[in-house]
Amino acid sequence: MGIAVIHYFDKTDNCIPDLYGAIFNINHTGQEHCGVALPVDGDFSRFTNNGLVRGLKIPRGTKGYFGVGSVGNHPDHQPLIVGASKLPRYAIVFDGFIVNRDKLKKDMDGFLSPYDTELAGRIISQGDSIEDGIRMLAEKAKGCFCLGIATEEGESYVARCPLATKPLMLGSGKRGHAAITESRAFRKIGMKPTRDFGAGEIIKMDENGIYPLDPIEGNGSKICSFLWGYSSWLDSIIEGIPVNVVREKVGAILAERDKKNGLVADRVTAIEDSGKAYGEGYAFHAKLPYFSIAIKYPYFVRSYTKSRDERKVEAKSKCSTVDNRAEGFVLVVCDDSLRRGTVTEGGPLDYLREAGAKEIHVRFGTPRNHYYCRLDYMDARDDTLPANRFKTDDELAEEFGVDSVAFPTEDEYKQALLKGSSLKGDDVCWSCYSSGDFGFLE
Repeated sequence: MGIAVIHYFDKTDNCIPDLYGAIFNINHTGQEHCGVALPVDGDFSRFTNNGLVRGLKIPRGTKGYFGVGSVGNHPDHQPLIVGASKLPRYAIVFDGFIVNRDKLKKDMDGFLSPYDTELAGRIISQGDSIEDGIRMLAEKAKGCFCLGIATEEGESYVARCPLATKPLMLGSGKRGHAAITESRAFRKIGMKPTRDFGAGEIIKMDENGIYPLDPIEGNGSKICSFLWGYSSWLDSIIEGIPVNVVREKVGAILAERDKKNGLVADRVTAIEDSGKAYGEGYAFHAKLPYFSIAIKYPYFVRSYTKSRDERKVEAKSKCSTVDNRAEGFVLVVCDDSLRRGTVTEGGPLDYLREAGAKEIHVRFGTPRNHYYCRLDYMDARDDTLPANRFKTDDELAEEFGVDSVAFPTEDEYKQALLKGSSLKGDDVCWSCYSSGDFGFLE
């Protein structure tokens, strides 16, 4: 999921091109649905598409000086227009996961969808104001969220929950302000990112500027560590930490370990796109050439957010190999993570073997993943994860049909992410790797 809120100063200005550009440049965070909405002449103009942003059709002549947009992994028809309450009508975009949704819904009826955006809007509408409603949502809903709201009265509201699990950045330019899920989108719309939203932060925007509101109190942040490992695009910066730097550091850590263990390789490659920076970091530290060998056909989308069966088909279909770069060589193959294991099922590793690679040594960029995230939809049990089905790296290597498999330890991954940053270990969620402790949701 990803969201964008844009608010310009000049009421005759048109934010539509930049609102479209903002969600286009975070399309990797959600590929199943997209949409924008903006108040226009006492009503709302709303346009959605089941699919990529490129397929979103906005009629020529549509104008508005502020609005909200989103991309998502579910057909939840965001943005939603919320009315029928004492509050002004508003459009809402919501990036989050409400753990106790079933309990909250028992006190309400008439839901039109099973998704959390509608529930969030219903709770916010119970407040005495938009701000009060956002606080009510944070109090009642267990889980995490970032949200954006555009009201019919000319105000925008943006909030990040006290856990701060999801990323959100504030930016500005000559024409106005914006809040977007990832920093990479700001330069595409002529703005500069200024800072990350703090945990529990709420701001209001209008044509005159930005107004910080009292933050929502919490018990400390739990920023998702997988943002740097996989979810975010390589050119994004989260909490002041560049995504590429973390991945390159991990690659170097793995290369140093292999050097000590006596591995002699000829070339480094990666499962592109998200594995590439790990491979580049490994290759630079090991003083080995990096070659694009296991390549991704660019007309395929990301497969991680799809269901397991869909992902198996997508992961195999989108990959190919440059066979003459593999034949006869000892390869180190870097990938971002081993979660559900579809990269190993009839995909790039099979192709590398068929191409005649002499040896294949797989190096993953994030630690062994023993638990599904409790802040996302689970499509299987924890015991189905490869890290639980195969207790040792040797067992995994045998299962994958490769010569070796290795992961960074949790401490090594923490070192790559935290060293030199202002974040502390407790600010970040590592629960999917070894502890399985999601007690902060209680």
